[in-house]
Amino acid sequence: MNKKLVSILAAAVMTTGAPAAALVPAIVAQGEPAVVVAEGETGFTDQYVKIKKSYAASAKAIRIYWEKQEGATGYRVYRLESTGWKGLGNVGPNTLSYYEGNLESGTAYRYLVRAYKKTDTGYEWTQVKGDKFVTTKPENVVFTESDRTDSSITLKWKVTKSSGYEIYKREHGVETAWTLAGTTDHMSKNSFKVTGLKGGTRYDFVVRAFRTDADGVKNKSDFTFTSDFTAPANVKFTTQTCGVDRITFNWQKQNAATGYRVYKYVGGKWTVLGEVDASTTSYTDKGLKEGTEYRYTVRAMQKINATTTLMSPSYNNRYLCTMLDKFKYTCKATNHLCTVIMNYADDDKIDGYDIYAREKGTTEWQKIETTEDGYRAIIEVYGLDQGKTWQIGIRRYKMINKKKIVGAYTFFSVDVPTKEKYVIDDECKKMVEYMNADRKKAAFEPLEIDKDLCALAEVRAYEIKADYSHTRPDGSSSYSIAADFGIGNIMGENYEMGPTMKTAKDVYTLWAGNTVTKGKYLDPMGSRIGVGWCPKTNGWVVLIADLLA
Repeated sequence: MNKKLVSILAAAVMTTGAPAAALVPAIVAQGEPAVVVAEGETGFTDQYVKIKKSYAASAKAIRIYWEKQEGATGYRVYRLESTGWKGLGNVGPNTLSYYEGNLESGTAYRYLVRAYKKTDTGYEWTQVKGDKFVTTKPENVVFTESDRTDSSITLKWKVTKSSGYEIYKREHGVETAWTLAGTTDHMSKNSFKVTGLKGGTRYDFVVRAFRTDADGVKNKSDFTFTSDFTAPANVKFTTQTCGVDRITFNWQKQNAATGYRVYKYVGGKWTVLGEVDASTTSYTDKGLKEGTEYRYTVRAMQKINATTTLMSPSYNNRYLCTMLDKFKYTCKATNHLCTVIMNYADDDKIDGYDIYAREKGTTEWQKIETTEDGYRAIIEVYGLDQGKTWQIGIRRYKMINKKKIVGAYTFFSVDVPTKEKYVIDDECKKMVEYMNADRKKAAFEPLEIDKDLCALAEVRAYEIKADYSHTRPDGSSSYSIAADFGIGNIMGENYEMGPTMKTAKDVYTLWAGNTVTKGKYLDPMGSRIGVGWCPKTNGWVVLIADLLA
């Protein structure tokens, strides 16, 4: 049969004759997979056309292939619709494929091919059998805006009609093979979070949609490419320097950062202090309060383009405290035998003081005491060798969140005298003269002024500022001061302090008018007296010792 005859036959099959009448599509009962053959059709050698497993597909078209049917005059191609099988067209005996376009992307279609043969009495057909499901490819992925952290990028795209998506990654600029980052298994899943990435790094991604056919074969769209950055990694703090009114903190440089933004936590929220460029990895916050805790964080910035700047998550933050100012005492250190008395203003903003001492010319400091009272106004340092110069170092401290915040040291030197070098103040001598005049009137022996007792009385004159009572600042009795120095028993103490007590006459007049205070220095058992005076506070103390002392 020549080519011209074949063409005429094919045209006739598609337009006239028995095949056209016999191939009027019939309604397929639900669940019935094959064509219902119109009345009058006959079998064709009890065979059926076998559609090949492989086929060609794009997003909008499909080409199916089948095996040649010996003796066939031509082939009829069908596609199943909701109302039944629809005849798509006829092809000649030497054509073993069929192309259909204008289809929906990512959609499964069901095809059937029947061969027919012209006979003397009409047409014979192969069996209604061998239909096959095939699918079109999904549309290419179209990316939308991504979400980024310092260790992940969440890719997003528009939903396509598909069974799922494959996502591949690799670091930008690194010539390595693409790595499968993951697969989604539902077309409505139009995002994927790629984790385990490095902060501040650019990555390349490709995503392709796929539609799985009845044989488990994935029809895949073309790769769609995108490139994106992770946010910079969290900034790590390194060192800090805290002053009285400022704090300077440093952090590690982030390679991807184009700058840094510094925050301070104020009033329950983070407030921007400022921004620095990528070459700067420190910041100084000034004008702060001494001994105060502040909270800071730093976020790395990475400018991608004119409208997009990525920021590190900023989980890291640091609490930092300013130092306390130098210790300031209100009166000059006074020497008392082996004791140094330091008097200073009460400070209700601190928790205590660290006191150190060392002999001048030596390098090793000895910790004398750590007080736990910020209100304490007098510090006594005992046990220093007489006749030597001592250096005293004091610093304030404050406990904040279980951390000890200290101040700068204040240093000063004192000469600790020997007993022989102790000098009794003239005002103290006047006090003894006034009291002995009263004892003479009472016919009692005069009180002998005692240099050692005067030294101890002066210690007590400083102590009453911290504790205005017969109790010493450490909680012991005022009489215990004599035992500390092995001087002897004390049988009585008078004390007074105030702005009007400027001279011995002022204090004596007050004490002489009170039977209790007067009775102590008029006690006939008294034999020795010591008078101490602190001019700065107008503090006065008299110690009376008995005959047996």
